[in-house]
Amino acid sequence: MKLTYRDKVVLIVVIIIAIFGLGIFFLIKPAYDEIGINKTTLTAKEQEKETVDARIASIPDMKKQLEDIYDDGVEISEKFLPHQKTFEIDRYIYQILKNNKLSWQSLSISDMAVTPVTFYTVTESVFTYPLYVASDLKGELPESVITGQPEQIVTPEPQSVASSVVSFDFKATKNDLKVFLDRIYGLDKTVIIESISIAGYDTTEVTGTISMRLYFLNELSEMPEE
Repeated sequence: MKLTYRDKVVLIVVIIIAIFGLGIFFLIKPAYDEIGINKTTLTAKEQEKETVDARIASIPDMKKQLEDIYDDGVEISEKFLPHQKTFEIDRYIYQILKNNKLSWQSLSISDMAVTPVTFYTVTESVFTYPLYVASDLKGELPESVITGQPEQIVTPEPQSVASSVVSFDFKATKNDLKVFLDRIYGLDKTVIIESISIAGYDTTEVTGTISMRLYFLNELSEMPEE
C-alpha cells in the first residue's frame, strides 16, 4: 500500500510522539525520581549535619561540666585516706595518739575491707500559705513553696570504698578525752568514731573503749590534656 504525503507526515508525527513518550518513561522519569531521592537524602544529611554541629557546639559546655565533676571528685577524694597497708595504718594512728594526754592500750587494726557507703537525705518541711504565695508578684518563690510539696531529692546509687576498723582501750580525764575527740573531728578526714564506751564517768578519770573506722580511696588520676 502506497502512503500519501499526508499519511507519511502523520506517521512521522506518531513516531516522534512515541519516541518522546518512551524517552520520558525510560530517561526523564527515572532521572526525576532520582532527583527526588537525592533531595530526600540531602534533607536527611542536612539534618544529620545540624545534629553534629549542635554536638560540636556543646563540646565546650560538656568539657566544662566534666572539669567541674572532676574538681568535685578531687575535693571529695582529698577527704579520704590513701590506700595503706596495716603497718601504715598503725603508724598513722600512732601519730594521732602520741600527741594526746589520753593513755591507750590493746590497739587492734582490722585489714582493709570493701565497705558500702550510703547516702542520707533530709527532707525539710515546706512553710507556705496562700497569701504568702499570692504576695510573690515577681515569681521569686521556689516551686516547693508554691506547690507546698518538698523538693524531690534523687539519691545516687550507693558506692563502695575500702575501710579499716581501729579499736583501743583508753584512760583519760574527761577534758583530755574531749580534746582527743575534738582532734579526731578536726582532722577533716574520713576518720569516723563509730562507738565509744565509757566507765567511771563520776570519777576524775574515765576508762573505756573507742572504735574508729577509717575510709580509704585511691587518689584520682589527673585529667588528660587536650
